[in-house]
Amino acid sequence: MPASSSPGDPLLTLKQAAARLSVHPTTLRRWADQGAIPVVLTPGGHRRFPRSAVEQLRIQRRGDTGEPVGKALTERALTHTRAEIAEHRDERWLADLDEHEREE
Repeated sequence: MPASSSPGDPLLTLKQAAARLSVHPTTLRRWADQGAIPVVLTPGGHRRFPRSAVEQLRIQRRGDTGEPVGKALTERALTHTRAEIAEHRDERWLADLDEHEREE
C-alpha cells in the first residue's frame, strides 16, 4: 500500500526495516506488496518504510508479554513437553519389567 511520508516520520530502507522487524528483506517486500505495511516508493523505485509503521508492526508481532512471538511459542512448547515427560517418566522402565517384577 503506497503511503505518503509525514515530515516528522523518517523513512527506513528495506534492509533497515527488515532488520528492525527481524525478518528477511524478501519477507518485508512481500508484506509491502500485500499491503500489510505502508511503503513509499522512491523515484528510482526503491521501497522506503515509515519508521512509525515499522514500529507499529514490530509491536503487533510481539506477544502481550513483550517477547517476540516465536520465543513465547517456543517457551510454551518446552513447558508442555517437559510436563509430558514428567507425567510419563516412570512408564518406560515399568514397561520393561515383566509382570512378576512389577508385583514385587
